Amino acid sequence: MPAVVPSSLPQLAQPIFPLELIDIVVSNWRVPEDHKTLAVCSTVSPEFRKACQKVIFHSIHLTITSPSNYKSSNLKLYDLLIENPSLQTYVRCLQLTIGGDDPVASTLEMFTQLRELSLAITHRHIPEPLVASVEQLVQLPTLEALTVRSKIPSRLLMLCGIGVKRLSLENYQNLAPLEAWETSMDTDTMHAKATIYLDSLVISHPPAIQTFIVSIARRTNQFSLDQLRSFKISIKPHTEELCIALAKVIFRISADWLEQVTIRITGSKPWTTQFTLESLPHLKYLKLILSRQSLVPLLCTACEILQTIPDTNVVREITFVLSDGPVSGHDDVGDWEQADGILMHEGRFKELRRVSVHFLDDDPLGLTEKDAKSIIGEVPRLLAQGLFFVHV
Repeated sequence: MPAVVPSSLPQLAQPIFPLELIDIVVSNWRVPEDHKTLAVCSTVSPEFRKACQKVIFHSIHLTITSPSNYKSSNLKLYDLLIENPSLQTYVRCLQLTIGGDDPVASTLEMFTQLRELSLAITHRHIPEPLVASVEQLVQLPTLEALTVRSKIPSRLLMLCGIGVKRLSLENYQNLAPLEAWETSMDTDTMHAKATIYLDSLVISHPPAIQTFIVSIARRTNQFSLDQLRSFKISIKPHTEELCIALAKVIFRISADWLEQVTIRITGSKPWTTQFTLESLPHLKYLKLILSRQSLVPLLCTACEILQTIPDTNVVREITFVLSDGPVSGHDDVGDWEQADGILMHEGRFKELRRVSVHFLDDDPLGLTEKDAKSIIGEVPRLLAQGLFFVHV
């Protein structure tokens, strides 16, 4: 006979996880890697569902094309956001590609809490309502980072909100004339704009950005590099002299603040002009990204850059990142002995704590054990001090 439980006994309450603990657990998951885990956990409770939705909708990619293609590519996402307005507020990062003349602009008006916007415009004929929506996005007070991945009208940069601290001009070119953006900002509007103090700047198409950098140096636009802490530049063949000239301008403006510099170098010919870091007394972190297809000459160029660091410095970490193809054989890994000699010369780098070699995540081959041993064998002094690391 089953036991009888008296009705007077109190019922045990269901255990409740603190909301803060749920957010901490779920925030460690990522999309798309943990998408299935997030989908399952979102069914546990309303609290888990809300926390999972914040991660799932944190970053989205939206492509606006012609009206016919728009429905097929974005209909599900569009309908989901319309039916569930709370999801709109979870979107913090938006990668937006405009490749058509779709007049639908209401999709963009949903995103009022963006922190990061990545923008590419690949179509010239854009309706005015969509133009207005894009301009509203770059002016959002919550926006902290803007990435430009295509030709865009300079007007869009001039409209950036004061909250933008990180600017990445990956393939920036001023696109003009563009019908819907032909009207330029009037002088009074420009003078009324508050100064935007950038914390981070990335440039990878220097010929097109030359005018923009010069306007910053001359204080004729609202951006300022006076408090710049992080700078990244990609130096491609035939642009070396221009890149070096632009870097000098940027270093002169931000010398008292700049702590982190990343230089991506491609090509195989030696430079006629030297890239120098001698004007950066507060540099702490240096990253050099080198193409593995021309690693021998590029490593020599990297060593020349290392030699320009002032004798009195506070450099703590130097990272070499290898990209664009496999390294095969000892002769292809470059002259790391030269780097060893520069970095360990008479205690010049007194604050140095780490020198590491990585490979880009999109390189499926990585470094072989043989490559790693070849590199390690050429840096005995760094290795003896426990400063050198190779990530295979």
